[in-house]
Amino acid sequence: MRSELSNGAELSWLQSKPPWSGNSDHFLPLASRQVLENNAKSVGKVPSIIEYFAKLIQTRSRYTIPEITFRNHDRRQEVAEGSMYRVWKYTASRPGTGDLPEVIAVKEAKLTIPSQIERSSYVSNVLTARLKSVLLEIEVLFYPPLANHKNIVKLLGISWDIEGNGLTPFLVMEFASFGSLNKLLLTEDVTDSERLSLCAGIADGLKSLHNYMIVHGDVKQDNILIFPADTDRFIAKISDFEHAFAYDDPSQYRGTSVYNAPEVHAQRNPDKTKSIPISDPAKCDIFSFGLLVFEVLSKGVRYFHLPKGKAFHEASIAGDQECFMDLALQLLDERASLSESQTRICRQVFQITLQYSPGDRLVEGWPILLDLLNQSSRPEEQSVPLGPANTYQEQKTNRLSILELFRDTHMNEAYENSLIEELRYTAENAPLKADRARASLQISFICFSNIASSRVVDGEGTDWLIRAVQLGDECALAIGPRIFEAKKISVPEELQRLSEDRTSTNTSAYLQQFPSPAFYRNAVRVFWGRNLRTDLEERFYDDREVRARKGEDYQVHRALCSSEGKTSLRSYLNHEISFNDQTEDGLTPLHIACMRGDAEQVYLLLSGGSDASINDKRNISPLHYLVLFPEKHIPAIAWALIRAGARVNSQPKEEAGGFFDNLGMCLLGTPLQWAILCRNQLAISALLYLGASIFGDQPKNRLDCFFACVQTACADTLEILLRESLTTQPLHGRDAYNLFFHVGSGHSRVPDFQRYCMHGKEWEEATAKVFGTFARYGFPIRERHKNKILISAARDNCPTLVRYMIDVGADVNAVDRFFLRPINALMLYGIERISDSSRTSQIIRLLVDNGASLEPYEISPMTPYDNYIDVRIAQKSILQLAMEFGSPFSTVELIARLTQRDINCLINGKAAIHCGQLSETQEDRIRIASLLISLGADVNLETSHQYDSDDPSRGRHPYPRDTSCCKTAVCTALADENWPLARYYLENGGPVKYGISGGHCRTIVHFVLKIAADEPRRSQIFEGFLELILGHPRAKEHSLVDCKDFEGFSPLVWAAYFALPSCVRILLDHGADVHCESNGLSLGMLLQFYRENPPKFVRNVQRETKIKRGDVHPSVYLQRLDEISQLLS
Repeated sequence: MRSELSNGAELSWLQSKPPWSGNSDHFLPLASRQVLENNAKSVGKVPSIIEYFAKLIQTRSRYTIPEITFRNHDRRQEVAEGSMYRVWKYTASRPGTGDLPEVIAVKEAKLTIPSQIERSSYVSNVLTARLKSVLLEIEVLFYPPLANHKNIVKLLGISWDIEGNGLTPFLVMEFASFGSLNKLLLTEDVTDSERLSLCAGIADGLKSLHNYMIVHGDVKQDNILIFPADTDRFIAKISDFEHAFAYDDPSQYRGTSVYNAPEVHAQRNPDKTKSIPISDPAKCDIFSFGLLVFEVLSKGVRYFHLPKGKAFHEASIAGDQECFMDLALQLLDERASLSESQTRICRQVFQITLQYSPGDRLVEGWPILLDLLNQSSRPEEQSVPLGPANTYQEQKTNRLSILELFRDTHMNEAYENSLIEELRYTAENAPLKADRARASLQISFICFSNIASSRVVDGEGTDWLIRAVQLGDECALAIGPRIFEAKKISVPEELQRLSEDRTSTNTSAYLQQFPSPAFYRNAVRVFWGRNLRTDLEERFYDDREVRARKGEDYQVHRALCSSEGKTSLRSYLNHEISFNDQTEDGLTPLHIACMRGDAEQVYLLLSGGSDASINDKRNISPLHYLVLFPEKHIPAIAWALIRAGARVNSQPKEEAGGFFDNLGMCLLGTPLQWAILCRNQLAISALLYLGASIFGDQPKNRLDCFFACVQTACADTLEILLRESLTTQPLHGRDAYNLFFHVGSGHSRVPDFQRYCMHGKEWEEATAKVFGTFARYGFPIRERHKNKILISAARDNCPTLVRYMIDVGADVNAVDRFFLRPINALMLYGIERISDSSRTSQIIRLLVDNGASLEPYEISPMTPYDNYIDVRIAQKSILQLAMEFGSPFSTVELIARLTQRDINCLINGKAAIHCGQLSETQEDRIRIASLLISLGADVNLETSHQYDSDDPSRGRHPYPRDTSCCKTAVCTALADENWPLARYYLENGGPVKYGISGGHCRTIVHFVLKIAADEPRRSQIFEGFLELILGHPRAKEHSLVDCKDFEGFSPLVWAAYFALPSCVRILLDHGADVHCESNGLSLGMLLQFYRENPPKFVRNVQRETKIKRGDVHPSVYLQRLDEISQLLS
């Protein structure tokens, strides 16, 4: 067994989505087939399978895969065999030598790729299918977010066996010393908490696979391997990806029949009436996982060996939906060995995972299942320390209610203060580290979102967030850097280091937990509650008279806002007190109860005669606050308010409502609009059922509800409105096209932090869904609008939306009124968005693959324009834009490789190597320079020649001519005050002279002197550069200190001419010859001449503010010449 394949060059443009996504032909891409065919045609023979396999691996993987030889591991033993692989255990005869562990597992693929591929049909169908499986396993296990996951088996590298008839791939894996999960459960004494911990680990691994769009396809005990853990005895790792497939190819789900979900069986059922579409194949894995949990808690016993298990499996095959869950729960009754706690956990897991309908499985996402398994796997705490922690333990039930960001509790006058104080107490005193971490995270997010700004101190958010990360909170680690980037704050070094150290965090999963109706409901409740306290708390009254009047008039209002709440309210029911009194703002007690989201108070008030038809002075009705109630109360509250006279279509005044800039929400309009803006589907449905109009009562408000949907990118809600409009007042074309512009413009205006609060990582997908929803209802985007939206999507760095617009026919080379194409807009504005470089690289690939031009845009001289800067930017190359506007290194690298053939072309007078670099770190600037040189950039190339504007009548002597063109990369780096970059160019062959192409050769010493004269405020910087240049070995080699320019002037003459005493001193210190003549004139003669005939830049201006940059006042000039004369003497 030996290695013949050479490592492919590592490509740095890792896409934000895995390499297996986004193609209909995932595993044998057209690109690799074309490479294969082109090689065959050019060489004149069919390439060997070794070359093909190398190209295929390199094309698909996008990162280097280690090739392993294990000559030292010469003892092998067969340990397992499956349909795709034969697994061998290899043991090293000399432990401690080499880079591999002492024991490894080697999976030998059951396929032999022929040594020569036929041109017509180079692989059979079976071989293609198996090769797909091998390649997918390599891709999945080497994909960086999954490669280091603690619950996914680790692939160490690949190898192969080359025989006479072909090639057999081998996968080198870590060896599972405990074998499979089934073997462990049958042979080892595993405790209940250890079993649940194993299940939690498997769930965590599955969650990560699903988040990166991989379906395992065969979840069962035999495909879970057990390894020794660092802290526990065992850790479970998912293995065997032979049935895995990409998320968007559900037809491939095969699995093992007894563990397959009903929809998998239904695909093979001849009775098509019982067929269930596999719209979400990940739900099939979840079903299998539910059965796995049962078997793990049953000590490895297969569920189908039980009588009820057989009946359950038959019901699954037959599609018997009615008794499906009953049979599943009867399995628990049949296992008498299960403890009461195990039975309870299994029952909860079954309710979450074994639902017949795929849409009912794991509805609330993985966190609820992981929490169930993790909390159940924790051993009971044996003792509680004395002191403050003991006090905490006694009140644990009450304090746990504070751990959520905003709890569904009543909003009384002390709620906000108690929220923060309780969180602080929990963060400091809770005995469980997880509780302290989560409380710290909640405080930090409250600080960052400014929801409770009156109770927090500036800067607290950073400290609490880092504290949460240090305590091990995965959500804090995932969200922390994103919050800092979104709010345009530099990420603290400590947080960055911790984030890099813990690579197992699944960032996207945690980001997607934020947007929810409950989040918005509680945020709005805090906002309104704070306003209520301002109006009604006694401590805010100005004087006794007002306090007395309000205390007498607003008894019910104050009772609602008191800590006693309902108790105080009931005491007024038996008295003749009106429940319809209004405050100065028009608020009735019913308004206040609705603001608080307190259903019981609302029912009490309605039973006491509250009139729901009374709106406040801003015309806000009680029904507006429907979004503040817990979802279970919404339908009943809506119906009760309508029966009490609430006006379902009340349109408040324009200035009325709540503004939540940091949360991406502005509550304006009718109750239906509020429900839409709070993403509350239940409130929307209830209001529509009760007669809410989707159109405003005035023409200007007609599309407000639709605007709310598209601006917040809520496609599901938009579909509800469009469906409703078909039966009432259908939209016409002009309406839909107006809405398109709100999607594009709203998308551009929304800040990044707001986006993450609104949609997590799914903002782009949500926006694309809005366009798709319009198309389904007969409103496709007009041709003239597509290009604008595409440019907007590129400007906002949104690859998913870019892909969607390309798919619907947008022109990738379209130009807007500022002469910007999509790829130019990406370079100018996309890098300012919160995104890593992979998103930018993904958009570049999308545009280039669909024909986007990377050439500068040619503007006709006859084309009118508003701003010459727009023209100059449009005429730059894409590589120049990427460098000059601070794109990440990986983006610059990708563009440089794509435009390598034009890397030395002069565009706007300069090549890429002359461009100023705005990269964040010096290291990146050096890396970019190294990249350009490695791709063939010429460090001796000069910028284009420009005619000088000097007065020709002045003659050549005795003034040096002022020329600023034909500069090299060394010169441009010095002009940018970047000596390390200039030194790098010098050390890599950069010239010490410039101006050769224009016929006015000078040295970089002359160049630095000229800049020092032109930039008096920065003269000290360039004096330092002069010192560094003259001390460089290349300066001594070329005698730069006395080297004359094309007119015969030495650097010392230049320093005297520009009156730079400090530079003269530096030149003299490095041995400049004071007796050197220039064109027959000594230095003393030139000084005397300059004194009597000052150069043009010496201006006799009385007001110093009138002196232009680089000009010198005559008195100052003469004073400096005197100083230079003393130095020379």
